[in-house]
Amino acid sequence: MKVLLVDDDQNTGISLSHTLLSSKYVVNLVTDSQTALKMAEFCDYDLILLNLLPQSEDSYLLCRDLRRDGYQGPILLLSRIPNGNEQTACVRGIDSGANACLSDPYEVEELLDRMKTLLC
Repeated sequence: MKVLLVDDDQNTGISLSHTLLSSKYVVNLVTDSQTALKMAEFCDYDLILLNLLPQSEDSYLLCRDLRRDGYQGPILLLSRIPNGNEQTACVRGIDSGANACLSDPYEVEELLDRMKTLLC
């Protein structure tokens, strides 16, 4: 399965990429919305994993833009929003076109299970 991982923190993205690679996923890591849109346009991804940027509209806009541009696969948001606002962020993400949301901190197994469910 081919996954596009969008994470503004390259170190976090690399760590998560290694986790996904060890679970037999093919991963492309990008660190900005514009590159993510281009990659989604030209590559056939089974799932897009979006590490939600704290207090940023970019994540919601990216979800909307991906849907507008025709991406029909699942989008999973990883919410790392401070101050207990994860639920609000997740609702906004779903309203923006995401299929599911997982709040940080999360267990790796929980992430992999959620991805597996979305890919079935």
